Amino acid sequence: MVNIKVLNGTAQEGESLCRSCRYVHRQQGYRDSEEVMYCDWGYPMKRVLFSVRQCTDYADRNHPSKYDMEKIAWILTKPQSGGPIGFKSPQEREDDEGDDIAARS
Repeated sequence: MVNIKVLNGTAQEGESLCRSCRYVHRQQGYRDSEEVMYCDWGYPMKRVLFSVRQCTDYADRNHPSKYDMEKIAWILTKPQSGGPIGFKSPQEREDDEGDDIAARS
């Protein structure tokens, strides 16, 4: 007997990728069949009429966005007046706007 394994074959039913996407606008009623989803990635907002398996613009809402990561990042800086190079928190960077970022120097 020969066993054949098919990779990336026909997908079975599953939960829509939109349910965990950052760009979804979802309205759900009291029944499972009462649900409307809209994709807010582009303009205008588009209604999603089927369960999505793959999406090129998917962004997981459970992970921070690039913007969120940049807001909390500690940056390596070099003071203009000399002194040691070191990391600064976002709050310290706001206080010392004159310092150069060491990675640029």
